[in-house]
Amino acid sequence: DVGNHLTALQEISDSASREYGLEKTLESIYEQWQPVAFELKPWKDTETYIVAGTTVDEMQSLMDDHIIKVQTMKGSPYAK
Repeated sequence: DVGNHLTALQEISDSASREYGLEKTLESIYEQWQPVAFELKPWKDTETYIVAGTTVDEMQSLMDDHIIKVQTMKGSPYAK
């Protein structure tokens, strides 16, 4: 009888819903980075590269937002 297990089923359903929400957030983050294109240019004679072009501010803003989201998700008891 389902009625005897209703509380357990509700807890499982709640956990599954919250885990699904975390997965959807990660998918959204991934999708937001897909159209972002950036150019790397050599930095002087150091054999290192820097991000160049007009996308630097866009990337920084997106990264700042996503770092906060991921840190929040990491603290969730539903993150594995």
